[in-house]
Amino acid sequence: MSCSICSPAENSYNGKPFCPPTGSVNDRTFTCSCGQRWWQYNDYYHLWSMVDDDETFSNILDGCPRPVAIGNPSKNA
Repeated sequence: MSCSICSPAENSYNGKPFCPPTGSVNDRTFTCSCGQRWWQYNDYYHLWSMVDDDETFSNILDGCPRPVAIGNPSKNA
């Protein structure tokens, strides 16, 4: 579940991109202080999705060698 710090990622788009508090709009992943993990799956439109499980987040950090289903939350396909 997102908090007030990371909930803007849910509504991020190219006109109002989410910027992680300790990063930039170009970051591909973000782990909030509340524990919620996020993945920017589209860096042109700045679209973010929650990632709830360790296996999927590890896959994303490794460059997505296995397909990831984009949803809310995203998960390995």
